[in-house]
Amino acid sequence: MAKPLLVIAAVPLVLLLVLAPLPFGSVTEGWAAILAGGTFVAAALAVMAVPDLRRSRALLVPLVASVAMALLGLLQILAWPAGAVELLSPEHVGLFSGAAALANGGNAAVRPSLSLAREATLVTALYWVAVAGALLAAGAAAADRRARRAFGGAIVATALFEVLFGAQHWFAQATTIWGIDVPSD
Repeated sequence: MAKPLLVIAAVPLVLLLVLAPLPFGSVTEGWAAILAGGTFVAAALAVMAVPDLRRSRALLVPLVASVAMALLGLLQILAWPAGAVELLSPEHVGLFSGAAALANGGNAAVRPSLSLAREATLVTALYWVAVAGALLAAGAAAADRRARRAFGGAIVATALFEVLFGAQHWFAQATTIWGIDVPSD
């Protein structure tokens, strides 16, 4: 039963390998959420398929680093005492208080967060959790030969597409990518 789960876990990862490197990441906000959700599903399937992931000690460092980045983002969202924030970034408290005063009709916030854009910080932290899930799932799925071949095929297919797409636009001296103007020198 473990092998089919690993193959199923590889599917969202292969899609991630194919879609993410395309122009503009080929990922709109909605697709980014779908890909992140796919990595969580892949990680859950991988953990169910290979409950003993001790063989994947090579994944430990990048897994811990990804989770640490997510935790750093989550720490930035929390409300902190103004004095603590001022130690890290003296101008930050003034910016936060000024923004809070404008938003609250003159009442400045007492406990600023380390992030001026909490929603963006939360989304980024969750994407780091998705990266950790993708690493976990890829490490487990890589135990299956078919999954490794699918990963390799996805990388080769995406690289080939990128080379052909880029060369075609370069030779045509196009100033757009998929209809969107891109700055050029």
